[in-house]
Amino acid sequence: MKEKKGVNGRTVRVVVLILLAVMLATGVWMFVMENGVLPTAGSAAMVFEEAVVAARYDMDSRTQVYTYKEGKGFFIASRDGIRFLSSDGQEKMSCTYNMIVPRLAGRGGYAGVAEDGGTNLYVCNAEERLYTVTTENPIRSFSVAANGYAVVITQKDDTYDVIVYNNKGQISHYGLFVDANVYPIAADVSNDGEILAVSYLDTSGGEMNSRILFSYVNKTKAADYATDNGVFAAVNHNPDRLVGMVRFMEGNMLLALSDKDLVCYDTNNAARRKWSLELGNKLDAACFSEPGWFALAYGSRDPNVSGEEPGLCRFYDLNLTVLGEYKAGAKVTQLTAGYGTALVCCERQYNAVAQSGNELWRYDATHDVSQALFMENTNTLVLAGGTQTEIVRRVKEKVETEVDTTATNAPTPTPDTGLTGIPLPTETAEPTDLVDPAEMDNPTETDDPAEGE
Repeated sequence: MKEKKGVNGRTVRVVVLILLAVMLATGVWMFVMENGVLPTAGSAAMVFEEAVVAARYDMDSRTQVYTYKEGKGFFIASRDGIRFLSSDGQEKMSCTYNMIVPRLAGRGGYAGVAEDGGTNLYVCNAEERLYTVTTENPIRSFSVAANGYAVVITQKDDTYDVIVYNNKGQISHYGLFVDANVYPIAADVSNDGEILAVSYLDTSGGEMNSRILFSYVNKTKAADYATDNGVFAAVNHNPDRLVGMVRFMEGNMLLALSDKDLVCYDTNNAARRKWSLELGNKLDAACFSEPGWFALAYGSRDPNVSGEEPGLCRFYDLNLTVLGEYKAGAKVTQLTAGYGTALVCCERQYNAVAQSGNELWRYDATHDVSQALFMENTNTLVLAGGTQTEIVRRVKEKVETEVDTTATNAPTPTPDTGLTGIPLPTETAEPTDLVDPAEMDNPTETDDPAEGE
């Protein structure tokens, strides 16, 4: 791409940085989890109790966890490495590194970890580290697909690289943005590894417009197009919108989330717009799950447009059909998906909600939790926060009954078979020579949410 002069470069750069900060503050960039099989019915007369505890594991605000539906455990990424821990606390996989602010993105059975400004990306499954890539320029964002592919956006001055790696760590696609007025923001690759979508901000001519570029990663299909790098569509998103997340869903449908709308593009039909959902509220959270559904948690209303009731969670399919609604009654601080169910979190209160909007159960945590995820089923949670990660399971509530020992037919007391705590591996090495992000010149963290996004 040939460089354009446009408006004053310094002014645009400052404005773009401010807008990207607003995107982060409004939840457009989110760390997003996905799981999904139908849950089994539960009983209302149930309580949670502690199953496994990691009280001494080095946990802080930078540590992140990820679970997926086939996994009998969870990924945990900290400053010194990423691990996969089984549900009984055994370490099944370990990959070490040294990062100040690790960012974890996962989909399907794959998880990747990198940091803003770093040059290494590690991609693992539950058994092993699959590959490590080292980029020439600093990483600005990345995502991991359900087939183990990864997309990385790197930056050097006004030049951005968009690189797709296959599940062996080999470069499958390479794109270069050299226009001083173009800022790639997010990218994702389809689950079949054939299509790449890149959202970018174009400030040419003094105006700010979000655009999305669609390319074939598959070299055979890319050869059918005369454009560079197999580009088969370029769409202008709605004006004055900042697309901070793009995510491929079932059937190669792409969801593009901006600060004001959510749009679905059908890449099977030349990336034509399938539907558009205007957002009259700030989104407090969102979650996306297979096969083909998502949930939005509506926050404060935009005073200039008609919006939804704050605290409302609404479930949709990929045709934008409303599946159900749930009124949380408070600000939603987290929203994750698993096993056909959403976990709606309001501070320390956790509500399992079916897609129909029916509340399945409610749990009140005893301490602050930065992440809460389903693991193995909808009756087991991974809670990460503070200085520990713990697994809690929903069990039948014990009912105390008095037994008349003088009666000849007195029932035999039932023994207590409650679950006991099993300690996870203890962190012994203290991290050294680490710089606190607050002391850095540019400590900005990038997402997710929904997905390194």
